[in-house]
Amino acid sequence: MAIFEWSSEYAIGEPEIDAQHQEWFRRVQGVFEAIENGGLPEAVEALEFAESYTNSHFRLEELMLRSARFDGLDEHVAQHRGFGEAVKALLLAARSGDAAAPLSAAQMMSKWIVNHIKRSDRSYAEWIALHHGE
Repeated sequence: MAIFEWSSEYAIGEPEIDAQHQEWFRRVQGVFEAIENGGLPEAVEALEFAESYTNSHFRLEELMLRSARFDGLDEHVAQHRGFGEAVKALLLAARSGDAAAPLSAAQMMSKWIVNHIKRSDRSYAEWIALHHGE
């Protein structure tokens, strides 16, 4: 079974966002566990749970970035939208009976999340610290 665990190396220094990222890791790990321990219905349910949390996290993060007047907001939102569309497509496939879709989704999500945090989220955290003295 794949292990998708939070590590302090993913911290960006924004406590609320770091806490959400930790929860995001737990939700995606839940998809891997549902695949390992259950059937397609359990995997779909775990994937729906992870997708729902992803959407909530993106809304909060984008609100924070708008409030900070982050100059890279449009690009950041576009990254979120592209990821959300990819997850939604895999979720729809899983709901339609594609037994491979939950694993594809969990693998894609885990890679994307790590890369996004390490690059894009860390970049905006540095921008906010520079422009808002945090």
